[in-house]
Amino acid sequence: MRFLLGLILLLSVGSLSAQRGKIIGGEAAPPESDFSWIVSFLRAGVPEARDAQFCAGTVIHPYWILSAAHCFQEEIAGSLEVGFGSADLDKQTRVPVAEIYLHPDYNFSTFDNDIALIRLQEPLPESVTVMPMIASTELQEPGTLATVLGWGSLNDEQPFQFPESRLQVTSFPIVSNVVANGENIHRGALTERMIAAGLAEGGKDTCRGDSGGPLVVPGPGGEGFRLAGITSFSPRGKQCADPEAYGAYASVLALRDWVNGIVRPTYLAWERENGSQGYFEDLDGDGLANYVEFSLGTDPQSANPLPSGEVVPQEGGGRPSFRFRRGETAGEATLQAEFSTNLREWVTVQEEDLSVEESGDGFETVKVQSPVTTPSGQGFYRLRPETARSLGERNRTLTVPSWVETSVFAGEDTQSFDLIDLAARVPVEVVVRSGTVDSRFTIVDKESGTLVLSANSDNAGGQDERGVFFPQEGRAYLLTVTGGSGESGSLFVGLRRELGNLAELSLGTSEEALSSSDQREDGRFIDEFLIPGVDFPRNLTIQTDSDPNDGGFDTVLSLRNAETGAVVAFSDDAQVTNEDGEVVTVSSSALTYDTRPRQDYIVQVSSFNAGDTGSYQLQSYSLQLVFGDQTIISQLDEGDELSSLGARVENYLLVTPPSGTAITARVTAESFEPFLAVLGGAEDLIGEPSDSGRTQTITLTADGETTYVLVISSQQAGRTGTYTLEVETQ
Repeated sequence: MRFLLGLILLLSVGSLSAQRGKIIGGEAAPPESDFSWIVSFLRAGVPEARDAQFCAGTVIHPYWILSAAHCFQEEIAGSLEVGFGSADLDKQTRVPVAEIYLHPDYNFSTFDNDIALIRLQEPLPESVTVMPMIASTELQEPGTLATVLGWGSLNDEQPFQFPESRLQVTSFPIVSNVVANGENIHRGALTERMIAAGLAEGGKDTCRGDSGGPLVVPGPGGEGFRLAGITSFSPRGKQCADPEAYGAYASVLALRDWVNGIVRPTYLAWERENGSQGYFEDLDGDGLANYVEFSLGTDPQSANPLPSGEVVPQEGGGRPSFRFRRGETAGEATLQAEFSTNLREWVTVQEEDLSVEESGDGFETVKVQSPVTTPSGQGFYRLRPETARSLGERNRTLTVPSWVETSVFAGEDTQSFDLIDLAARVPVEVVVRSGTVDSRFTIVDKESGTLVLSANSDNAGGQDERGVFFPQEGRAYLLTVTGGSGESGSLFVGLRRELGNLAELSLGTSEEALSSSDQREDGRFIDEFLIPGVDFPRNLTIQTDSDPNDGGFDTVLSLRNAETGAVVAFSDDAQVTNEDGEVVTVSSSALTYDTRPRQDYIVQVSSFNAGDTGSYQLQSYSLQLVFGDQTIISQLDEGDELSSLGARVENYLLVTPPSGTAITARVTAESFEPFLAVLGGAEDLIGEPSDSGRTQTITLTADGETTYVLVISSQQAGRTGTYTLEVETQ
């Protein structure tokens, strides 16, 4: 990743043998090829790489990996690792993930803006090649041969067949979105933020487990490769590698400004000012890539003579110095000074031998002091342009709405973000959540240093924090998030519009109406309800019932993460069993979703036909999720549902354990005689009481497929009180 100025060395961006003929229909990556720019995503704590791997990504910076948003929509940064350094999963080195950014406009149901940025806790070594992002449409015209890679399934049939551990590679052409959006293919689902690729006859494709991996195309002049797409999804109703099952890939060209806005914000501003795209491209043909022109402060649209500097010798011997001007890059590219006395052996000048003066015109003057003393006081200097290996000097940015899954750990216990593009005097809610550290945050006016907002009181439940502030016109703000002293763990940091006026959804059944007061600026009619977070994960079911022939409408139901805005569940039409036992599709909607602890969600009800309004019934209920080996202390009270016998009831959903797992469920109460049942198996099971009658126990063996519901109640009608539920697995 190094260049010379005067003696220019060109960056190797990776060589790739065009492989044809097994991902599906590809071949194992040949050992001699450089595939260091593709990495695997692994679940931390899972020793077998084949079991741990779930998605792939592409190295675009020593600290940053580009992947697909759908891989990470419910992931926690601290629970993931990246595997690198080998095409063989079993031979990869692992590095922890520090942050997860999902595109703020990512849509769960349509996969639009399906792109994510993953920051690592430490930079990848120089032996890992950086893959440049595509910068022009000419490189991805229909018919261009693209190459895809991944560790995913070799088929799309149950059971899925995965390669043992070796990376798979294959090639097929880019296909126009007009063709891929055809009636029997994607049916108009592809947007301008997607590209399509594949074969009309099928036989080659990406598949399950390849998500987030790269689609690369030849670079300018056929030299090297450029990252053009991110593996996203297949046409609905088709299997991987079916005829005309052209794969959909997130378009890197369409989304690169969002990427650079986080990874290289100063460079992005330079690109826009100079009308030049492509960090590694040389648009004016002067031998200097854009990032070199960026570091020199020269014009990327016209060939430039190399800038000169001033060498200051030391008469009578000493350390000669060198003075030159360079562009202000905020550490996103650099000019590394080297010194020699003989033009053969070069010594790198260290930071302590540099002094920098900002000139205020986009340049800075650098004075370099020789690291060695020479008898003549003279010597030679050269400047070597380098791509950035650090995170840069500017903070990462957040706006409304946006979020990041970040982490704190030894040596990095504070994370800071610049808040940008905030509407003046429009309230902004800041949310910081963590299941592992005692989080706190502050917001400071960057110009005056005034503290605007502080949260350190666990005001959002658990160890979470919330706060609302009103941005002022023309002000810049700094958000600083900190974990507890010496603690390590993951933190969710999000900005959203304040939800204070949103009605809360009460579990149960309610009669609602979509009316003119629910019309949005874009003309759509949408009803919204807030589901506040609770301290435990739960299985949430929501459904609507509306008859278009009786004052209703064809409902569309969606569930959004209230902090990220991402659609996490979606339903248009529901399927029900009629009186004849037939499964039919109706205009009502139904969805189910497993929520995260203390996470708020927004339910949205709208009409499939634009402009339709009317009445509908909204039903919702939830079950707390129970994982193996767990103890829960709860209570039966007046808020719980009543059984037909008049006893209070609470239900739990047992997350399906592997086949053959022995499960013991035990409930104990002091103020009443408990009742325990397990529903969902071949037959319902009733608990066996202890001699005292205050404990009931059930033992069963899981079949790996059945979802079990634990029912806890009282043997006597009307009795309430605290109980303890223990679940053990073997």
